[in-house]
Amino acid sequence: MFFDRIDGNIIMNELSNRMKCKGKSNVLFIDNLIGNGKEETKKYISLVEKRNDEDPNDYLSSILHYDGKIIILDDKAKDYKGCTNKFLIDYIEKNFYINDLKDHSFENLCLTKILILISVRVWIEYKLHKISKSPLVIKKIVMELLVS
Repeated sequence: MFFDRIDGNIIMNELSNRMKCKGKSNVLFIDNLIGNGKEETKKYISLVEKRNDEDPNDYLSSILHYDGKIIILDDKAKDYKGCTNKFLIDYIEKNFYINDLKDHSFENLCLTKILILISVRVWIEYKLHKISKSPLVIKKIVMELLVS
């Protein structure tokens, strides 16, 4: 069984056997989760798995960041063509995740929460970039850090 709280309601669902690693009854296997998700969600989550932190020119992971510009992956990204950091920003900024939380299945809730975490990271970079253009805001943040 798994328990979750959505909009003040406690959700209880069985964890299906297909979600578990073979031979490890209490361990979830992320590929099983991804295999059951919406196409768009699967793309963004699998991008995180494919990123190469050691390669500063890793093209696929460029959308997992915001450094002042919206990036849309092109034909070079093959299966990930069309993925963009704007989607991740909007997922939080425009509350798109709320619709994804309406499906209370274990698989969907796990994938949605993973996508929210990925999106929050990009959204924070986006917000920090926006406020960094205002010297007064930066000065206020620095002063607050020095005082605390």
